[in-house]
Amino acid sequence: MTKKVNNSPNPILKTSEDSTSKYFHFLLGIMVFLFFLPTLKNDFILSDDPSYITDNPYIRSFNLFTLKWMFTNIFTGNWIPMTWLSLSLDYSMAGLDPRIYHFTNLLLHIFNTITVYFLTLKLLKIVQKTRKNGVDLFPTNVFIPSAFLTSLFFGLHPIHVESVAWAAERRDVLCSFFYLGCLYYYLDYITANLKKTRYYLYCLVLFILALASKPMAVTLPFVLLLLDFWPLERIRSNIFKIFLEKLPFLIGSGFVSVTTYLLQSGAGAFYPTVGVSLSFHIMNAFHSLAFYLGKMIFPTGLSPLYPIVNPQINTYSIENLFTAFLVVVITIGCFYFKKRKPYLLLVWFYYIITLVPVLGIPQVGFQAAADRFTYLPSLGLFLLFSTWLMSFRPLENSGRIIVTGAFALFLGLGTVNQLGVWRNSVIQWEYIAKKYPNDSQIVLSNLAEAYLQVGRFDEALKEYDKAIAIPTPNAFLQNGKGVIFLQEGRFEEAIQQFNASVAINPEANNSLVHKNLWNAYEKIGKHQEAYEELLKAIKDDPKNPENYLTLGISYWNQNKMQLVEEAFRTAHNLDAYNPVYLANLASVFQREGKLDDAISLYQSGLSLNPKEPLYYLGLGSTFLLKGKLSEAFEILQAGQKLQPNNPEFYKKLGLSYEQAGQKEIATQYYEKAKALSN
Repeated sequence: MTKKVNNSPNPILKTSEDSTSKYFHFLLGIMVFLFFLPTLKNDFILSDDPSYITDNPYIRSFNLFTLKWMFTNIFTGNWIPMTWLSLSLDYSMAGLDPRIYHFTNLLLHIFNTITVYFLTLKLLKIVQKTRKNGVDLFPTNVFIPSAFLTSLFFGLHPIHVESVAWAAERRDVLCSFFYLGCLYYYLDYITANLKKTRYYLYCLVLFILALASKPMAVTLPFVLLLLDFWPLERIRSNIFKIFLEKLPFLIGSGFVSVTTYLLQSGAGAFYPTVGVSLSFHIMNAFHSLAFYLGKMIFPTGLSPLYPIVNPQINTYSIENLFTAFLVVVITIGCFYFKKRKPYLLLVWFYYIITLVPVLGIPQVGFQAAADRFTYLPSLGLFLLFSTWLMSFRPLENSGRIIVTGAFALFLGLGTVNQLGVWRNSVIQWEYIAKKYPNDSQIVLSNLAEAYLQVGRFDEALKEYDKAIAIPTPNAFLQNGKGVIFLQEGRFEEAIQQFNASVAINPEANNSLVHKNLWNAYEKIGKHQEAYEELLKAIKDDPKNPENYLTLGISYWNQNKMQLVEEAFRTAHNLDAYNPVYLANLASVFQREGKLDDAISLYQSGLSLNPKEPLYYLGLGSTFLLKGKLSEAFEILQAGQKLQPNNPEFYKKLGLSYEQAGQKEIATQYYEKAKALSN
């Protein structure tokens, strides 16, 4: 009998279990959704969420101006236009409601988990099809259970909570969405007889989208080459062809790597190297490789921050030396078994390659390690363990179901528990401070800032004092303490703290501290001293529009309106999209009687951001001053729909009706405004 030839464009080995796995990916999605559901209760946090979301005006509308910003800016030291686009889409649906941002992160994580299922199943079948004599492989009847368990580990492991529960870490789950998609289509590209060019283009587009989401995607070309080495075994056949094939990917990775390094250097993202030697960074890289392994095996003691503590003492600690030895031994072992068990080398090198950008050489941020860095690197290790476990003979049939269910429950409950750590900034930093009591100024100062944000001044002051007691000068701590005194009305003490902050490093950029000094001096009537501090702030940071806004306010207090207009105009020119700068400049026009100029300015703002309530309020107020009641009615009512609980809209609408002679309706609006103000 003649065998039927498989002419499908993707001739990957079939198994009899395929039909039974038809709905497994739906089950995975449901499980991930249910266990991660508590993340929808979480608030925004202090770390990155303000700069990425809550204080970022550029995500608040889609237009040519904001799109240009997304694709050309170097904000945060990274080029991440796809991340900005996704955050902007969330804002268009629900404003600053944190639930929509957490829901989108969760949705992307579910998609990633399902993609992992199909990707690992495809990879296992390719491994089986390309098997050679002498290579230990796994039986085909474990492919589907292994792929399911791998996806379960990926979707429910508590170490992945940080990537999902942190709204600003959209960059991680979004980058991984495109990264995993590229790997999937690359396997299609290699195994297909037809449509190879189409699959290649899919890979290239997805790679570019991954790069545009997070620079971590620079590792992807090297992962593709790793797959070419094994199990695809293409390296020996045509090296030149493979090089040309990977050239666009390598160029993209090289460009983004160099650009990111330069941007983060300019943005000050690299951790100050005072007291942190290159030797420490190298030893910490070895430590991180072993540390993440441990956390994947025993997901206990997970933390949103693992701070660098005592780098001078801990560089060559017994723990660091042991982890370096362990990494070397594992690497040697993988090479030793490369002929019989080539998958060990594949998994280990995938793990190292995908972690290289975040191993701390150079150091970005002030963490020694971070759970979010394992999101993609963990995949190979999960696959190796799952396949080994599902191949264990006593676990056949019902045993596999029991083990998988036990892991799902164990990991799911751990994830639910870890999600609670991300509920809000106070809970998060209290949790971290319990793990690192009195060890880190970073931890204590962030806890103080979290307390300050919710008005718990006494507790914030206590944490700042504990941080200052650590014998390392830190200007940020004195400034934070001064802010508390300023808010409590202890102005002389605030001035003392701000001056102490500047004295720690007078040559640094102390713009923020000088502005705080301006505020404190203004409060006690020392206008000249306040003005001098403001000039220092501008000298330290001449391109910061906030400085010129503050300068304009200072001139306003002195009734120097011509100088006010000049300062506000400079702030607006430096950041034309910020509604605060535009509104302040328009208020000067209103005061000077230049109502047409104010109207034109507000209308230009609305053309850039038609969902900014401040523009509607200002434009409506200007129409009232000009006596254009119908225009005022229309624009104020539109703004009130955008911000229905803002009492200012009801006040202005009340004034509109009053000017129109409808005093009863005006009274109703005034009462509504009063009720909302209380």
